[in-house]
Amino acid sequence: MANSELTQLIADRDNIRRAIRMGVLQCSVDSQTATFANMRDMRAILNDLNRQIAMIADVAQRKPQYASINLTRGV
Repeated sequence: MANSELTQLIADRDNIRRAIRMGVLQCSVDSQTATFANMRDMRAILNDLNRQIAMIADVAQRKPQYASINLTRGV
């Protein structure tokens, strides 16, 4: 599930980046066409998408951490 969600977020991010570069206030987000009021709103969504992508990618790449505890009993 995380892989398909990550793929969709990356596609949305790329669509917004492309629209920002072209100076267009309309692009496809979540498979729907969205029209933004200004570039600031688009950049805010772009920053949010980048944050979500980083969180999902970090969880997917994180290795499990193990703790080793040795208990010895005094004799």
